[in-house]
Amino acid sequence: MKGDEVNELNVTASGLPPEAYAVLESYPWRFGEAFCLFKSCLFEMTAYVSVLTITAFSVERYIAICYPLKAHKFADLKRSIKIIIAIWIVSFFFALPYPIHTRTFYVLNDNNGVSIPETLQCNIPTIWRDRMRIVFQISTILFFVFPMSVITVLYVLIALALRKTTLKRSCSEESRGYSSSHSIKAVLRMLVAVVVAFFVCWAPFHAQRLLTLFITDWNSTVMQTMQRYLFYISGT
Repeated sequence: MKGDEVNELNVTASGLPPEAYAVLESYPWRFGEAFCLFKSCLFEMTAYVSVLTITAFSVERYIAICYPLKAHKFADLKRSIKIIIAIWIVSFFFALPYPIHTRTFYVLNDNNGVSIPETLQCNIPTIWRDRMRIVFQISTILFFVFPMSVITVLYVLIALALRKTTLKRSCSEESRGYSSSHSIKAVLRMLVAVVVAFFVCWAPFHAQRLLTLFITDWNSTVMQTMQRYLFYISGT
């Protein structure tokens, strides 16, 4: 799909600064509530755009390899632009619950209930915890489990199609067949690498998010260490 590389670069550039700041200084939040809402929407939206772009690219590769006669219909620049625009619109729609439920707030002193000035943070208040638990589960299914399944199935079908093509080659073309077989094996390794990379990149992100919601007792050293490592891994 034309423009996918540029689209992915824009996604990375737009989503990185807020997360980089969060690593350097989690609180106090210094940029006001408006930017807090913008940040929460931007980060979520760009994450969805990245996943959907990879999925769309996988669909295009599947069509190009398994249905080459139909591939020219999907290689049109206008169609690619429409798909990219649709991806951003869908991503924005599914990202809306995050700015809606994100606020800037202070941690209260347990002794007197007074706000601690140094603890201003941009986060989801506990009053919306149950509601956001559902949103996070939907997000994990739609933007990790489903895309991961689609990408895996498509690449398995691509691998089978390439293998079938190799087996059909004539024995009289042995030297050419070896070269082609070597190229196909390289392609298959690349397909496996894409699936593994997708899982490695996005599994920690969703695992860290779900752990944050479903585990209420973080006093355990093991849980705190797990949370810390998942946070840094999901941000790489």
